[in-house]
Amino acid sequence: MEFPKNQEFPGSNVIIDGIQYSLVLKRMRGAGIYVNANKDRYLRIGDPAMVAKELGFHRRLLSAGFPVAEIVSDGTSDGMAYWIEESLGDEHMTGRFRKDFERIGSVSDELLETFIRQVVGVSDAQARSCEMRPYDFDRLAVAVGEDGMEEELPDLREDIRAAWDKATARIADLPECLTHGDLTTHNVMERGVIDFGDHFEGPLGYDAVTAITAITWFPNDRSCEFFKTYDLSREQFDRFLERCDAMETPYGTFRLRDRFDDLYFLKALWWSVRNHHNPKLQAWRYGKFREILRAYLAGESLLLACRKEFE
Repeated sequence: MEFPKNQEFPGSNVIIDGIQYSLVLKRMRGAGIYVNANKDRYLRIGDPAMVAKELGFHRRLLSAGFPVAEIVSDGTSDGMAYWIEESLGDEHMTGRFRKDFERIGSVSDELLETFIRQVVGVSDAQARSCEMRPYDFDRLAVAVGEDGMEEELPDLREDIRAAWDKATARIADLPECLTHGDLTTHNVMERGVIDFGDHFEGPLGYDAVTAITAITWFPNDRSCEFFKTYDLSREQFDRFLERCDAMETPYGTFRLRDRFDDLYFLKALWWSVRNHHNPKLQAWRYGKFREILRAYLAGESLLLACRKEFE
């Protein structure tokens, strides 16, 4: 392994086995993500303990059948550890959906199918490896942001707690699985899924609901810091839900639509919390969250309400 002279590690270029990799992302503790000239291999390099932890987790994903990048090689050199993985594509689905929408006014069914296929791949891996065990609801509260929402909206504290108690009671009989946490178009490529940085042990179906409904958490208002750059039709929403609905687990068939409302409420917490750096988006999401909270406590169907957001 060679590093450019007069540059502090990791530098802008790294050479391993005669192949040069260029810096894509500087990470904590000096680690970096690099890509080769052909953009078909990615290199992760840095502190041995951190790299070993990441590599072990990635191997766990592969072993469980998650659609993630295959490992090409790994090793150590000059006191640093590294591993090289295959590329899953050159652009995430957010960019590809946006280009479709700009070109033809919709997301093509073919491109949507590519996205659905990867989401189903995650769901299938989760369904095969899920386990029935007592939930640590304090840990789940941190993962989805329930604790933060009570602090941010103190006038709704009692309602948020009541809705949390309702949701946790209803999901208590769901199997738990390794959960991506942010399974949106931004983390799905043509040939697989990336960035499990928000992963946690959570209820089966949480990721699928995230993938299906993520676009509803962005406003049409382009004056907001973040806004919709594409949209899906109601027919596409229905097809997406149908494809993700039945998950075969060791404990029987899990029907996503039967638990949609509870999982969507959990995701509403996640989308609404900690947006203080984007005040316009925060205000919009607070308004949306208030309506979801009211409807959930009233026993109204969040699935039907969400479906109406797709035209």
